[in-house]
Amino acid sequence: MNIYLQAYYKFLSLIVFKLILILLMGCQANMHQVPTAQQGILDLRQWDFEKYGSVKLNGEWTFYWQELLSSDPSLLAVVDKPDYISLPSDWKNYELNGQTLGGQGYASYALDILLPENHTELGINILSAATAMSLYADDSLIYVAGKVGKDAQSAQPWYAPDFVRFFPQGDTLKLQLEVSNFHYRRGGAWSPFFLGSFTDIRKTWILESGLEFFLAGCILIMALYYLGFYFFRRDDSTYLIFSIACFFIVIRILSTGKYLIHYLLPLNWNWMVRLELLGFYLFVPLFLSFLFQIYPKLILKQFIQFVWVTSIAFSLWVMLSPPLSFSYSIIPYEIFTIVICIFVLYRIIKKYDKNAPGQTILLISLIAFFLAFINDVLYANNLISTGYITSLGLLLFILSQSLILSQRVSLALHGLENANQTLSVQNETIHSKNKELTRLNKELDVFVYRTSHDLRAPLTSTMGLIEVLRMEDDPNKFEAYLNMQEQALNRLDDFIQDILNYSRNTRLEVVHEPVDFKLLLEEVFVLYQHLSNYQEVEKNTEIKQEGIFYGDKKRLSIIMNNLVSNAFRYYDPEKTKPYLRINVFTDSQKAEIVVEDNGLGIDQKHHKKIFDMFYRASNSAKGSGLGLFLVKESVTKMNGEIHLKSDKGAGCTFLVVVPNQSPSDEQ
Repeated sequence: MNIYLQAYYKFLSLIVFKLILILLMGCQANMHQVPTAQQGILDLRQWDFEKYGSVKLNGEWTFYWQELLSSDPSLLAVVDKPDYISLPSDWKNYELNGQTLGGQGYASYALDILLPENHTELGINILSAATAMSLYADDSLIYVAGKVGKDAQSAQPWYAPDFVRFFPQGDTLKLQLEVSNFHYRRGGAWSPFFLGSFTDIRKTWILESGLEFFLAGCILIMALYYLGFYFFRRDDSTYLIFSIACFFIVIRILSTGKYLIHYLLPLNWNWMVRLELLGFYLFVPLFLSFLFQIYPKLILKQFIQFVWVTSIAFSLWVMLSPPLSFSYSIIPYEIFTIVICIFVLYRIIKKYDKNAPGQTILLISLIAFFLAFINDVLYANNLISTGYITSLGLLLFILSQSLILSQRVSLALHGLENANQTLSVQNETIHSKNKELTRLNKELDVFVYRTSHDLRAPLTSTMGLIEVLRMEDDPNKFEAYLNMQEQALNRLDDFIQDILNYSRNTRLEVVHEPVDFKLLLEEVFVLYQHLSNYQEVEKNTEIKQEGIFYGDKKRLSIIMNNLVSNAFRYYDPEKTKPYLRINVFTDSQKAEIVVEDNGLGIDQKHHKKIFDMFYRASNSAKGSGLGLFLVKESVTKMNGEIHLKSDKGAGCTFLVVVPNQSPSDEQ
């Protein structure tokens, strides 16, 4: 993503640089070697339309104030000292015969163009004039916009930029332009005319019109796209504000320049001018509100409220008054907008943080838009001759903000994906915990049932023996009854000890401490010296302990106790040499413990369940069914493994492998 952002920064910087060049070139237009009209004559005899393209008909046109040449052509020959006015311009504040002209009135312009040899069919690209216009070429009417009149009742304003085709009759082309204005604050031919070959003029018109439609279409698609975003996420008004701002930009683009909106909507001139200004006046507060939504700390909320109140006041002026009145709002609002742009730039630069997402893009794109806006203000007031480029600046700004919004959406989606991933892990953990809890509940049910049963059996047996003893009259039998009671109580003690071991194994954490297996086995064998068959079983131990083994001494004791206990409990008295062999081998990685006997053994059909809680291979089994379960649980707690090799009548061999958990491994 950073690579794309860096490329976009470079692209924005290049656009800003080009906009600065456009402004500089516009302020120094006289540096071009393009012919300009002087005293009503434009010499194009050395101009090659095929090589150099079309030419602007800029310069001094002969000016006839309050005259219409079409109604009195003799005026061209009567005037001794004609007046000249530079086009494009408006006639407001023009000095004529010692008086300053106002914005309303009517006038004629004339220009003689000396054409090059072998000229072919020509064309003129015509934009707009304030506010009605007629154009004649060699006394033939070739273009009309509205109706030129001598008063407000006879004149009809209209903007209809177009291109025209005509065939000059000689080497000199005589153009006559009539303009009237009684409905706007300033009048005159304020847009340039372009003369060239008809093919070039038509191609230029189509390309420029296509570009305006393309820009408007791109922005309209963005408006609809982010409007859809808002409908699916209405808690964030950023997308709605941005979408509405885009809609007003589209209106602004289509109602300026070539006024392409009249191809789409049947509007009269009054509403076309209103839409032009409303698109501008309402975009500014929407634009600031959008910036506030993205960067709340850059702009004060009170300032945005002030801009909204001011913009709505100007918009109401446009809506409720005629064009002759609200057209005077343009200059104040343009100044107001320039002040806003300067303030916003100041705030962004003051609080600029290059690490904040989108701030660099915002700064560069805002500078580009600001330069384009200044260009259009200067061009609209005939101070430079560059052309309208605000549409391009707006598209660039919108693309930049779209990138910022896309970045926000991407970050939000990334956060959502992380949250979903975390939630998925948590769900899996919960599912695993629930599964484990279900297993534990089942084990608890079995544990309670079997425990109560196994605890009651020795007690019931002992109580029965006590009753029998009370009824016995022969003292010689007392010793036998007492031995039987002792055996029952020993079984009860063993069972209680198994339960305690199970409880400890479940609750206590694994403790890693040095283990001496020789000492451990000695302690284990001491516990079984009282057994009647202790001496009958041959006991062999072999311990090879390399270095220090770290493990859980208590759990290892449980493992060894139960395996040794089973060897004595299930030894085979019919075998001549019963034995118990224990081999222990340790190194830095693990400990391997092998406990082997030649006792009764375990049928292979029981191997899969032999480590289950309370499982007994036969009803005659002497144990509680917890011993091997505790062995398995203890091995698992130490991250080890246990294997059984046995068959009925062939004894048992248990292999226990547990890791050597040294303190360095824990770190």
